Amino acid sequence: MKDTRKQIPHWVWLTSQFVWQIQQSLEQDPNQSIGNLFTSFLKSQSITDPSLFSLKNQGTVLMLMYGLVVVPKEIWGAEVLDKSFPFTTKTEFKIVQPEHGLSNSQLIKSLRNAIAHANFAIYSGLDQCVFWNMNKNGQRNFETVVSWQGIGRFLTEVGTHYLNNVINQDDNKGW
Repeated sequence: MKDTRKQIPHWVWLTSQFVWQIQQSLEQDPNQSIGNLFTSFLKSQSITDPSLFSLKNQGTVLMLMYGLVVVPKEIWGAEVLDKSFPFTTKTEFKIVQPEHGLSNSQLIKSLRNAIAHANFAIYSGLDQCVFWNMNKNGQRNFETVVSWQGIGRFLTEVGTHYLNNVINQDDNKGW
């Protein structure tokens, strides 16, 4: 069971390089095919086997978790999470600890803390992500397990809710 957490900076780097290179290439020639863009990226990173790079990687997930959970939690506040966020994907998370149920805001806050303090493990061979928090005595007071697919569904729900409901409540009405 290999925890791939140490690979996260590498995947973040590759993913960001891919995005930057796509933008630069499209600025030079907006008619390029996706295949050509992908091939050029792989070559620039000395990746000889295309199966070794996927945008659905640990770095992308952690960038999204940070951008969609850590940052917005402070914008939303607990009241919004408990009253207006449907959190239909809450069932994707198997709560190991605490034994009693968590409100939407408690689960989001716990995930936020786990991400912010790098208290997570990604086990690619098991299709499993584990997030936890430690109390002041060094004991785990929160732990949840979620599948890779479950994280994807959760991030889709959070991102969609934020863009459709939270950002549009601002006086600027979106971007």
